[in-house]
Amino acid sequence: MRVPASYCGLYSLRPTHGAVPATGMLPLAPSFDTVAWLARDADTLARLGDVLLPRGGDEAPFRTALVAADLVALADPAVRDAFRPAAAGLAERLGLRIEQVPSLGGDSAERAVAFATAQAAEVWECDGEWVSAHPGTLGPGVEARFARAAAVTPEERAGAESLLHRTARDLRAAIPDDAVLLLPAASGPAPLIDEDPERKAATRQGTFRLTCLASGAGLPCVVLPRMAVDGLPVGLAVIGGRGTDRALLALAGVA
Repeated sequence: MRVPASYCGLYSLRPTHGAVPATGMLPLAPSFDTVAWLARDADTLARLGDVLLPRGGDEAPFRTALVAADLVALADPAVRDAFRPAAAGLAERLGLRIEQVPSLGGDSAERAVAFATAQAAEVWECDGEWVSAHPGTLGPGVEARFARAAAVTPEERAGAESLLHRTARDLRAAIPDDAVLLLPAASGPAPLIDEDPERKAATRQGTFRLTCLASGAGLPCVVLPRMAVDGLPVGLAVIGGRGTDRALLALAGVA
């Protein structure tokens, strides 16, 4: 939901993992699956949250906005240029002090591979039997990803899950209760339908490295439509600590 919101100039919230029950939904990768939503405006986003989210967490007193240079560097140059004033403007409106840090979350490439491996193993565990019984049903790109998922070994899965657990622990510790992390919601605007395949793959990889940070740690993330590149929207992502979902929705309402 965060990437579609970014591409379409909408608001979105990926809640704390487990905050909204996923009972009755088709599982993909249960360790990472969550119920997210998007809306045209912050008020509607918050009204949905009021229905779906557990009570509490509204009062998180955010005071600091963290900006990690290594995460911002994952975005396209034009997005980086748009991000700096957008982040500064958001912090000013909310009365937050911006704290620049050189890096956060460990090696982004290593983290992305670990996330993709662990997620793929669960995807095949949940849906591999159905995919095997219905050959030719999926599009070529999705089918190829399922094929890679089928090839993940137990040793690869265990190594990936171990790295993700360490990364999640370190990230949660790096974001204090009174802080949020600001980063681009996607590495660039929505790719053109006739985009060069290599360029499209690079865009997807950069975006995945940004999004898997909150996904791997189970942290809530709200996306605000606060940037544009060549007239196309790009979202500004705000990650908070576990359970700060309602506080993030309140932040979106005054941002």
